[in-house]
Formats: sequence, structure tokens, C-alpha cells
Amino acid sequence: PSSLDAPVFGEWSARIEALEPAAARRALQALHAFLQENGAVERAAARLGVHRQTLNSHLREAEHALDVSLASPTERSLLWLAFESGALRAPDPGEEQAAIRRTPRSP
Repeated sequence: PSSLDAPVFGEWSARIEALEPAAARRALQALHAFLQENGAVERAAARLGVHRQTLNSHLREAEHALDVSLASPTERSLLWLAFESGALRAPDPGEEQAAIRRTPRSP
């Protein structure tokens, strides 16, 4: 095992795999952009080409799906390491914007 392996990474990966494919892509894209922009929602939303409230909605869904809090520096750090280690797959640049915009509307 690499030094970046952690039991929680496997749990998060399993939780992502249990989601519908579109929901999994949205969660990963939102989290990755948020973490890349060091928690700056406006910049992360601009990176994805969505409104900040859309991004906030996707981030809340991701927090719920993974049972994490993005308010926790420890959990944000672990999430970043999960992306860096490959336990969570960062979206390809081309699919990043397209998939997050295809969010179904809630009734």
C-alpha cells in the first residue's frame, strides 16, 4: 500500500460507485473544483461554468453522499489526498463542464 492509502478512501470510493453515474460525476466535479480553488466557491463555480448556488447544491449532495463536512480542514485535506492518490478520480477537463450542467431539476 502507498503512503496515501487510507481506509476512508475505500469507503468514499464505494459510496461514489453506489451513486447514479450522473450524480457521481457531479459530486466528483464539484468537490474537485472546490478543492482546486482552495474552497473559493465563486472561483470553483466559474471553473465549472455554473452559478455558485448550483455548485453549493452539488457540494451539499457530495457531503451527504460521502458523509463528510467541507467545513472540516481535516476532511478537505483527506479529500484532496484521495484525488491525488487516485482513490477518487478527478474528472477529465473536457467532461468537467458538460456533466455538471446536466443537473436534473428537482420537482
